[in-house]
Amino acid sequence: GDVIKGVDGCPCNTIEEVTGMVQKAPKDIRLSICRRPVSVVLESMIRMRMPSGEWEPFAFRLLSNRNIEFEKLSPPVYAGEIHARLAQSLKLVEERGGDKVLEIVTGHKHFQIKCETMLELETWQLR
Repeated sequence: GDVIKGVDGCPCNTIEEVTGMVQKAPKDIRLSICRRPVSVVLESMIRMRMPSGEWEPFAFRLLSNRNIEFEKLSPPVYAGEIHARLAQSLKLVEERGGDKVLEIVTGHKHFQIKCETMLELETWQLR
């Protein structure tokens, strides 16, 4: 989501100007950028499987920087973050009994989440 505002100190107003400046530039260039503020892209109340195997309610928020924040809604309170860009896999899996869950695997953690509807679960998978 960053916006390139200039190349090597020269302002650029269009992507075509940026492309032209980069193509003409020497090997090393300096970009002037404008970082957009992080915003919430998707927000849902979702159940997440706990280490005990129980499903607990959480508030999940997908942010524009591709991070997923979650907060447990019942005691004991717990919050965390998943860096979606670093996820090794993100897939729908079928549990015994036919329920579908979204499985997110990172380098050090394994998350499983379940939504009220299949449409909502697919929306999280596609985002």
